[in-house]
Amino acid sequence: MRLHRKVWLWWGKGWAVQLYRAAYLYVGVHVDLRRPLLLDVHLGWLIIALGVKAVETLPIDRHRHTCRGFLFADSPVL
Repeated sequence: MRLHRKVWLWWGKGWAVQLYRAAYLYVGVHVDLRRPLLLDVHLGWLIIALGVKAVETLPIDRHRHTCRGFLFADSPVL
């Protein structure tokens, strides 16, 4: 599913993959201590999320610089 001209998103139960075309590349792992059953792996333009409600981002993170992307709980797509 294309969310924006630079953002694509695919998801299923317990996983989500986001492709974000940017001028930079990320490599690393993101663990949010508020959601210990969720792991984000950043590989270049891909973010692979594994865990409970992997496609959801907490509403508190909506306007933070460190927002992981994906969808918010109040999104009409969910």
